[in-house]
Amino acid sequence: MFHNKTIEKNWKAYHITWVTHGSRVSERMIELGVRTGDPVVLDEASRLVIADALAEKIREKQYRVLAVNVLLDHVHCVVVCQEDDVADIVQQLKGYSSHQHNRQLQLSVQGEGRQTKLWAKGSSQTLLEPEEHLLNAIEYVQNNHIKHEVSEMGSSTHNRQLKQSVVGVDQAFAPITNHGGFDVVIANPPYVRQESIRHLKPDLAKVFGDFYCGTADIYTYFYKRGIDLLKPVGHLCFIAPNKFMRAGYGKNTRVLLTTQVTPKLVIDFGDLPIFDATTYPAIILGEKNNVGAGLAPAQIKGQPQGLPLHNDQFLAATFTNADQLTCVEETLSSISFPMPITSLKKEGWNLEQPEVLALMEKLRSQGVPLGKYVQGRFYRGILTGFNDAFVIDAAIREKLIAEDPASVELIKLWLRGRDIQKWKAQWAGLYVIFTRHGTDIGNYTAIRKHLLQFRKDLEPKKSEKDKHGRKPGTYQWYEIQDNIAYYEEFEQTKITWGNLATEPKFAFDDSGGYISAPANIIPTNDLCLLAILNSPISKWWISLQAAVRSGGFLEYKPMYVGEIPISPATAAQKSPIIERTRVILADPYGPTVPQLEAEINQLVYTLYKLTAEEVNIIETGK
Repeated sequence: MFHNKTIEKNWKAYHITWVTHGSRVSERMIELGVRTGDPVVLDEASRLVIADALAEKIREKQYRVLAVNVLLDHVHCVVVCQEDDVADIVQQLKGYSSHQHNRQLQLSVQGEGRQTKLWAKGSSQTLLEPEEHLLNAIEYVQNNHIKHEVSEMGSSTHNRQLKQSVVGVDQAFAPITNHGGFDVVIANPPYVRQESIRHLKPDLAKVFGDFYCGTADIYTYFYKRGIDLLKPVGHLCFIAPNKFMRAGYGKNTRVLLTTQVTPKLVIDFGDLPIFDATTYPAIILGEKNNVGAGLAPAQIKGQPQGLPLHNDQFLAATFTNADQLTCVEETLSSISFPMPITSLKKEGWNLEQPEVLALMEKLRSQGVPLGKYVQGRFYRGILTGFNDAFVIDAAIREKLIAEDPASVELIKLWLRGRDIQKWKAQWAGLYVIFTRHGTDIGNYTAIRKHLLQFRKDLEPKKSEKDKHGRKPGTYQWYEIQDNIAYYEEFEQTKITWGNLATEPKFAFDDSGGYISAPANIIPTNDLCLLAILNSPISKWWISLQAAVRSGGFLEYKPMYVGEIPISPATAAQKSPIIERTRVILADPYGPTVPQLEAEINQLVYTLYKLTAEEVNIIETGK
């Protein structure tokens, strides 16, 4: 348990001013013939870099700055400190801002390795007493750009960061509170799925409150606890599964890592073999936020030179092949790029270049999410709990019907995820005994007899320790495990797709077949929608949104598929797409299918008003 300690100090306020090199020449210097070179005058770019550097150093050192302003040839700053600290504060602010200015703008003296001299030696300091003088000085510094007829830093982002580095008078003169906590928290949390921590969930809910999520894996709670253990401006660095970036259960973690922490570095390793097991790891480096302070730019080893991060950016990188792991630092330097922190949405994180994010926004603006387009009519396939009993072939079906003709009422055509191909499902000749909840098994003697031989494995378990049986529940031993209240939807014309795929495989099914979980269906006869879902736009979108599994497989879960933007279309726009889709459905493996698909893709691109450059991004990922 960390405790806070209050430290009293003799605080005083000072108005400090320093000027650029060569901008002030005294009469004595003129008499002595002292030459200072051309005076340094700060342009807009220089002022912005200096403002960022001052904001960072003020926050890092937790200086009690009441006002600061960067002008064309000087800087004003009102700071509260002890008298002995004034010289060091001036040295820190001048030195760091000069270093950042020369590094980011790549200034040097021609022919030499020395940096250009930015600031003149020394500074002026005025003790601000009484309080009236202090308040006047604050107002003078805040508005000094008006006197000199220059912009107020010109950029809302830079201006905001500089303003956020200052504090109020009461806070500036308050005693120091030494917050408990660690400077750094580093961890590789355990990779334990939520199904294995059911016994812990009641306690987790009590301890973590609003952060708790019933479907979250255990590593997410380590993020919360790690941040709680940090002191303000402390750093957290975790290597943990990347699933929180896109999974529904990761929303609380995504919010946590963009509100209580300022992300500095995010590396996604996908399914690369970082560990012996496939764990989909990612490295997150962040700085715990300090109440009342702005964001400090990250300085990260391996960051590409000439690509400085601004205060509202973090460094992103996605490793894609195992060879990159042999030289991580060099790879990071070559593949990383800055991203705005605001791009890390609570809905999901995408580590992508600006042009990709811009295209995603355009697609969103061109249509509505699929889930909204179909009015939420996503239905999961059937989970029997024990397929050996419920899934039968044609021979057993005929036998059961011969023994009891009523059996035909419960036997349905069965489609597995592996049977669902692009455009159309390939039925494997299987059926399912669909004894939904409430079925009177006494009316189906042959089916009851068939299921009875599996009863030991069909009974609901009374505890997790039972070796035989299905998951605990109130269903009868002869009933399908889950209550499929929407079972009639399976008998409608529908679009169906499997849970895992490397590319879109949406199929049109009018057979009335019942679908195996975890495949899903949308009851509809919309062939234009089918074509859009099988298009490169759908593939590209899912590749950016969905969780990646071993072998490059993507999760086509409703939570990801439901976000695919569907562009509205007129009957005239739909007609040529539907016409070609019908030809494909008549012979999904015919020789004309590739040409028909290419024509459909072009029609879909036109529907979304895509440019040639945007089509190239979708088709090549570049």
